[in-house]
Amino acid sequence: MKTAILYYSLTGNTETAAKAMAETTGADLFALETIKPMPKRFFCRIILGGFGARFKKKPAIKPIAFTPANYDRIIIGTPTWAGTIAPAVRTALTKFDFTSRSVALFSTFAGAPSETISAMTELLGTATVIGSTSAKEPSKNPDSLVALKLWAAEIAG
Repeated sequence: MKTAILYYSLTGNTETAAKAMAETTGADLFALETIKPMPKRFFCRIILGGFGARFKKKPAIKPIAFTPANYDRIIIGTPTWAGTIAPAVRTALTKFDFTSRSVALFSTFAGAPSETISAMTELLGTATVIGSTSAKEPSKNPDSLVALKLWAAEIAG
């Protein structure tokens, strides 16, 4: 089965997880990037990112060569911002057609995963969610990273 991993990462936690899972599973890896970059200052990132997440903003994302229909399984990852999905992932979940796709969801977080997975599931429409998980700071926590790799291997079959 052909697997893709689609993710957004600002600080590296979700990117670390996505890359490790791709290495483990042989999945194709697709990083989401917003057209307008986030501010460099940490405080500004927190305010702007949290506002965008809470108010369900959908920023424009850079084009990528990702077509859901080309994959049997798609793993989608997001950091948890203000208790929910990062805005770039919200954009992707509404932009790409996941109809009749088998999708697995993961979130990374520093505080708590909150409603992130349920919010992602809601946006997927008729896609079949075959699994989900959350991990605390995988770039700093080796146990979280190992758990994500094992989960992805199970999802990818």
